[in-house]
Amino acid sequence: MLRLDVAPALRELGFTGSGLDWRKRNAHADWAIINVQKSAWGDGGSVDAYVNWVCPGFG
Repeated sequence: MLRLDVAPALRELGFTGSGLDWRKRNAHADWAIINVQKSAWGDGGSVDAYVNWVCPGFG
């Protein structure tokens, strides 16, 4: 799902990166960072994940 759906959407928004880590820099040299953190307790049939999103200076 990340590689096929999320990654192209993030690239379209100007983010660079791959896998679980993405970043974008604005004109003021601020960074937006997106990180996907997979849970250690997935059961193989599904994956629990958390999205860590830091966007100082964006908005």
